[in-house]
Amino acid sequence: MGVDYSWVNIDKHEYLNPLDFNLGGRLYQTLFVSNSLTGALYNLLSSDWKSDTFLFLGDGTTISENNNYQVLSMLRKKRILDQRFCHEMEYIEETYRCVSGLFYKAREEVMKEICYKLENGRFDTNLDVPFEMLFQRNSSFFRYTINHTKKEYFDTEHTVIDGFNT
Repeated sequence: MGVDYSWVNIDKHEYLNPLDFNLGGRLYQTLFVSNSLTGALYNLLSSDWKSDTFLFLGDGTTISENNNYQVLSMLRKKRILDQRFCHEMEYIEETYRCVSGLFYKAREEVMKEICYKLENGRFDTNLDVPFEMLFQRNSSFFRYTINHTKKEYFDTEHTVIDGFNT
């Protein structure tokens, strides 16, 4: 059994679930530049999530008390204060909004989840907006990804990720 990863926006309290895009959530399944999840991430990073703080977080992640990152320490503190959750991703899945449903490519899996929640009366009105803005976006792809803070970039036509040529 491996670790499933999700893209988490700390500032907006939102996340993208790779399983909603039928990709699987393993590290090697979520980093291909040409897949629908990465395209959804690019779409968000160039619009709604622009300049926000985000993480690529595994489902079994427990953030160490001794980590050196303020964002991780803040997330850990919030999870501990809530007292219902053992792992940070568990906390996120229950308290953040999943935005996978904005994207057409996630339609099949998100519809299954909506039906399940409707049948079982499990919609949380604070987080789940089951029929608002669903499936209206397509993936976006960009050749260059630029980190202005670090003054670095990568070119998707020439970058090898996790041993796979993209």
